[in-house]
Amino acid sequence: SANNLLDDNQASGVFIYDTIYNSTQRIPADLLTGNVIRARVSDDGYKIVYLSSVSFTDGTYSIRVVDTQIGSMVDSIPAETGRLFDPAISPNGRYIAFTSTTTSLVDTPLTGIRRNIFLKDLNTGVITLVTATESGLDIDNSAYCPHFTANNSHLYFTSNASNLVSGDNNGRTDTFIYKLPDQ
Repeated sequence: SANNLLDDNQASGVFIYDTIYNSTQRIPADLLTGNVIRARVSDDGYKIVYLSSVSFTDGTYSIRVVDTQIGSMVDSIPAETGRLFDPAISPNGRYIAFTSTTTSLVDTPLTGIRRNIFLKDLNTGVITLVTATESGLDIDNSAYCPHFTANNSHLYFTSNASNLVSGDNNGRTDTFIYKLPDQ
């Protein structure tokens, strides 16, 4: 374990390990706000998505997206929208996905009881409810762990919901695949 990566007054940081040059780079602390939790990095190493606890002490987090190439935060989803979890970023850095109990990000009526999967296109700003049911109702159980495929074509996640697809009556956690919009 390394004991020389953080200054004494820093609680967390984000580091990128370059496998070609066998070196570790620390993302400058001024690009990151609050405690950094569950940081994920795009394949090119330029965009980072993470949960930030800045100014919140009630266990809620904002989602922040930082572009290290231009040296600034490029997107944020505030904690006031509802509880946010599980940030993921597509390999090409265009999309972020996350789970949330929010009811205010899309027009679909949601109860705010269960975690849904959301997708945000960082180029257009459009947020899509990935866990939309065929009937337009809220899912009957939560969804978790969004991940992108390596070729940027799909998002996959798990859920115990029985109403995401018709005929799902096995009573088990299933893995679902969502095709991303054409790029």
